[in-house]
Amino acid sequence: MNKKIVLILSVMLLTVVSCNIPLQKKTATPTPAPTPTPTPDMSMQWYYGEGMQIMLPPSYIAEDIKEQLPSIIETITNVVGSSEGFAADLIKDLEGNIAWYGFDGGTPAIYPTRLIVVKNKSLAGFPVSVLTLGLEQVLSRNNTLVDRDTLSFDGRDV
Repeated sequence: MNKKIVLILSVMLLTVVSCNIPLQKKTATPTPAPTPTPTPDMSMQWYYGEGMQIMLPPSYIAEDIKEQLPSIIETITNVVGSSEGFAADLIKDLEGNIAWYGFDGGTPAIYPTRLIVVKNKSLAGFPVSVLTLGLEQVLSRNNTLVDRDTLSFDGRDV
């Protein structure tokens, strides 16, 4: 009887021990390195427009939109196809809807990087791709890519 109890206890002990013995080496799960939190570069400076502010490199130079306005209006009219309806609303007070306009003085003078900040309620429904196409024709004379970022604030893409 004692032999049976010892045998049963031994089998149970071996079963419990064998379940806890790691037969395969577990691979260590790599932990991703923490990404540093972005901090604004102190060489950046604030630029202020009508109801907006933007932090850009100090090489940016604010410019008067009145010089470029005729070619921008012509391009918008060409892209949309007519100067009626939506295009008329867009063009009607375009000068008043430009919050800030300038270029990067640190880029080549022939094709400087330009930045235009537009404020217009009618632009909320205007596809950014169409606006970019028009701006590409005016601001990037060599037809290079115009960079754009879209953010959503209160359900609106900006």
